[in-house]
Amino acid sequence: MGRDVPRGLAHYIRDMAGLWRSDARTDRELLSAFVSGDGPAFAALVVRHGQTVWSACRRVLGNDADTEDAFQATFIALARNAGHVRSDSISGWLQKVSHTVAVNARKAARRRNTVERRLLDRANRSDEQFPDEELRAVVGDEVACLPERLRVPLTLYYLEGKTQAEIGRILGVTDRAAAHRLKQALKLLRERLARRGVTVAATALAAVLGHVPIVTAVPIALVTQATEIALAVAAGNSIDTAATRLALEATRTHGWARLKLYSLVLVSVACAMIGGALLAQRGEPPAESGPRGAPNAPLSGDMNRTDWFGDQLPAGALARLGTVRFRTGGGTGLSSVAFGPAGKMLISSHGEDTVHFWDLETGREVRKLRAPRACWAVTTALNGNRLVAAGIDEIWAWDLADGAPRFLWKMQSKSVGFANVEFSPDGTLIAHGGDAAEQINLLDAATGAVVRTLAGHGERFAFSADSKSLASWKWWEFTEVGVWDVATGAKQHTFVASSGKKGVSSAAFAPSGKWLATAGQDGELRVWDLDRGTERYHLASDADPNAFVGFGPHGSTLLEIGGGRVRSWDIDTGRTTRAIACSVDNRWANVHRLSADGTQVAVAWHSGVGAWDVTSGRALGSAVEMPHESVHPVVFSRDGATLVTSTLDVNGAAVQLWDADGRPRQRFAIPPGQLVWGCDFAADGSLSALVGTVTQLPPDPPNRISRWDARTGARLAEARLPAGVRCVAFAPDGQHMAVALAEGVALCNRATGRVVRTLPGACTADALTFSADEGTLAAFDATTGEITIWSLAGGRERKWPVSADPKVRASLRRSLALSPDGRLLAIGTEDFKIGIRVMDVATGTEVWALAGQLHGWRQEFAFAPDGRTIAACGFDGAVRVWEVASGRKRYRFAGHRSGVGAVTFSPDGRRLASASFDCTVLIWDVSTPQQPVPTDRPTAAQLWDALTAPDAAAGHRALVSLAATPETSVPLLRDRLCSDTRSTDLGDERDSKSPAHRAIVRGIEALERMGRDPAAKQLLGDLAKHPVESVSGREARRALDRLAGSLKRD
Repeated sequence: MGRDVPRGLAHYIRDMAGLWRSDARTDRELLSAFVSGDGPAFAALVVRHGQTVWSACRRVLGNDADTEDAFQATFIALARNAGHVRSDSISGWLQKVSHTVAVNARKAARRRNTVERRLLDRANRSDEQFPDEELRAVVGDEVACLPERLRVPLTLYYLEGKTQAEIGRILGVTDRAAAHRLKQALKLLRERLARRGVTVAATALAAVLGHVPIVTAVPIALVTQATEIALAVAAGNSIDTAATRLALEATRTHGWARLKLYSLVLVSVACAMIGGALLAQRGEPPAESGPRGAPNAPLSGDMNRTDWFGDQLPAGALARLGTVRFRTGGGTGLSSVAFGPAGKMLISSHGEDTVHFWDLETGREVRKLRAPRACWAVTTALNGNRLVAAGIDEIWAWDLADGAPRFLWKMQSKSVGFANVEFSPDGTLIAHGGDAAEQINLLDAATGAVVRTLAGHGERFAFSADSKSLASWKWWEFTEVGVWDVATGAKQHTFVASSGKKGVSSAAFAPSGKWLATAGQDGELRVWDLDRGTERYHLASDADPNAFVGFGPHGSTLLEIGGGRVRSWDIDTGRTTRAIACSVDNRWANVHRLSADGTQVAVAWHSGVGAWDVTSGRALGSAVEMPHESVHPVVFSRDGATLVTSTLDVNGAAVQLWDADGRPRQRFAIPPGQLVWGCDFAADGSLSALVGTVTQLPPDPPNRISRWDARTGARLAEARLPAGVRCVAFAPDGQHMAVALAEGVALCNRATGRVVRTLPGACTADALTFSADEGTLAAFDATTGEITIWSLAGGRERKWPVSADPKVRASLRRSLALSPDGRLLAIGTEDFKIGIRVMDVATGTEVWALAGQLHGWRQEFAFAPDGRTIAACGFDGAVRVWEVASGRKRYRFAGHRSGVGAVTFSPDGRRLASASFDCTVLIWDVSTPQQPVPTDRPTAAQLWDALTAPDAAAGHRALVSLAATPETSVPLLRDRLCSDTRSTDLGDERDSKSPAHRAIVRGIEALERMGRDPAAKQLLGDLAKHPVESVSGREARRALDRLAGSLKRD
């Protein structure tokens, strides 16, 4: 199809997509040029404003399909009305038109659907759930109605993340004037909202404005479709599409300018540039919007990558350790679960604004519903066909009988804090109460109206089989279970089911209605006679503190579930009949639910759900023995083929071995009450784990080393650490470790735990780290803010403070990383703007301040094996990789659904593993640029400019492009890198922030990539002869060493 593009225009488009060029003309100049017949000028406008238009449409529509039509329609409208648009306000015009187009598209979509379908679509929108969708819609409408002089700066600041200084430059005003316009815009926006009856605090309004998902790249599929339509129009065909109709509707009141023959071609093909040229203009990989942010722009082939379970991986990811099945990836603590229609589905809530639907057989998440705020409880009717969810201030109900949820009603909740709901077996009533309420409400299941109020406490409920009685109890510090007559509201019995201040974990009626079983958190298991109001049986005193009780299919057997077992009791004799092992662990479970037939039990915890067969104890679904809780840390084996993680899940702590493709291998259980602080592979192939006892918070440091044979799984002799350990770091040699004691730092044998060497100098270390070359050890004293550096070969010690500023010292975290050669030290901070400080070890001066978003966990950042990049995890769920030579981001990966707590590079530096609180590890490709390298090779001047420029992502693409063609790249690099021919205009290569330094480091990285090419290897050899103190000599020698090691391994 490319042959139909007007001659010369295709070359211009490809050059623009090459990521090293942007049009320097202003909007006014570009629009004027387009009106005069300059087609490429229109392409430049699409590239420049594409991000704003795409984001504006996506915010209104919430799905990619309709957004694609609205995106095309906006630029079709611009092309048709170019002669009537004020050339000094294109940005404002596009914002207004894109909003109008998107609103019209939303109305059209709603007209296509039934009322039920609209509710479902609203419930099943993207993973990104925000505080109030209706509020965001109202705010979006009012922003679009603001005067242009106020709307534009507001949009630039909150939606595009521009600083006030950048806004001033864009608008041609001072920083103070830009700030004043922002203040005016917020004030006017609040006034407009108030007139609509919406009162929002300034801080809340700022959060709503800033908490909007911004899609950072136009989907690739859009390019093909739009191009086909555009070429057909250009050929004279009459095309009637949703995009052309939307464009006509949005600009119906304007006089139409004559449409240039190839303007539509430019509109469609320019969509391909948005993810690229826009990236080059911004200077770094685009930011995502948080833990549940939209995925990265897809790399080639990414969309077909799946994990070991067959679930799709995020863009840039090569593998997943763990699973997303039966896992929410988040949650806030209190959770609930219920069985769905026909018992084939689980429905859960986890303290967020979402209800999750799970396929019971596979564990796949099949649907999400928007739910009441802070939804902590769900319940379904006995047949699973109706659903009720309770949040912190509302209760919502749906009908599930037809497959698609149909919204029924909602009502205000008077309970403050945690609230619970329970359906009566006959489906007519819903019991509702909370931990802060003094009453229990019985609601009409059809309308939500209050039928009766019971004066008493209750946050957990159980109905009798005939729906005539209700049991209520509290899980925390309340020992009684009350039994109520549903018809009259009278309290029939009060049973003391637990002792002391320990609450009641569970209660259940026998199907006959004669007995009530209770489990107390004191371990007491009892059965009560409801006719007499007395205890019938005291079954056991060794029940799990969080045991769940329920009755089996025939009603004569009581099931007690908890503590890793299912115990069955004969209700007539009070004797146990059988006990089987069951992997469910009640320590982490908030709610249990027995299926209607009594054969399955479902459990909810803050980050997911699980289900078990009560007859066999077998776990259901395909996510068996996958992590249910945070994964930390993660480490590659020395050959990169295996990874080890530590997890804390429903089965307790464990150390897990994985193949690099995500296949689980072996799992080593850790005794209860233990915490794994770190893992590593030893030189002999054994696996070591630092383990400590958790008796308090924060937990004590590790006190021993557990060891296993990584090949056979055999447990090896355990070693005790010296007394008084403060922190530990594994040495890269696989044989030793550094141990911080009260009197100083020592090196220990990791197999025996014995001290083999005491390092000189007094140091109270709170964090330790080795350099990969085994030559340097660094320690950080959090009390003094002082760094101690040891040269291990000579035993030399030196100290320097991180900063003389007490505020900076107070912000430092106990997390460190040394570059492989020991030249640079990274230290974490609590400063949101400066997450990581990179220091020069020789001088103690700061080289870079990197804007990470750290948790404060160990292993939260790491240098790559070649020392050229540093990766860091973030509490926003993103993984960032900075280039050391420029201090700019080379990669930003978004795919975790919760914060990331640990990162590590593979030994060859081509992969990066990130461990998350979402129960998974993702392995990322860090050998390929995040945005595709242009297929048309840029000129030598363009490549060299990219190598010297601060933009890390563009520099990476340039060096990859160079490495692909050694025959032309080696002569270019020889001419530019050799000291006798290198231009002095680039500055001193020893200045880490100079263009010369960047060009040398990136150029040598390109040569290392083509190291098997004889000419490239020869040039590296020539550069290695440069003086020892030169950057070119140092980098070339290390590149040759790595190439030699790679050839030896091959």
